[in-house]
Amino acid sequence: MHHLIKDGVRIAHDPWQILAGDYSANLPNGSLLPVSLWTERGPELCQATAELGVYIRENEDLSGLIDYLPTIAVVAFQFGKVADGRAFSYARQLREQFGYSGEIRATGDFMPDQVGYLERCGFNAFACRSAAEQQTALLIRAALPVNYQADVQQSQPLFRRR
Repeated sequence: MHHLIKDGVRIAHDPWQILAGDYSANLPNGSLLPVSLWTERGPELCQATAELGVYIRENEDLSGLIDYLPTIAVVAFQFGKVADGRAFSYARQLREQFGYSGEIRATGDFMPDQVGYLERCGFNAFACRSAAEQQTALLIRAALPVNYQADVQQSQPLFRRR
């Protein structure tokens, strides 16, 4: 079970689940599907009545998703144990280049002290592995409320905001 933070708030029930294996025509609401399935069956998935999302592992590319972004409710990046920063860049691209306004979620092996940086790149949801990790992420986030540089959340640097 994940301990979800969304838009800075604890969420008790996470309606999104990674669907493994059966990709039938009757996909359940809240299914996170692999990027490879979206690349193969994107037009068909866009016609689904269920609300669907995508999960992207650290070695996968999101270029095959761009045309389907308006119908994808959640983009979940699976962080692995290896320090790979592509998800940071992809999230920023989704927000700034492609105007994606849906949920961008971090899952897997991200660290609670990365939450503030992930938010600055466009992430707005975090599937923490434990309640303690969730609490730590919220405390660190609250301790650093102001950023000097511009980012996805704030287009003006601090000196321009004053």
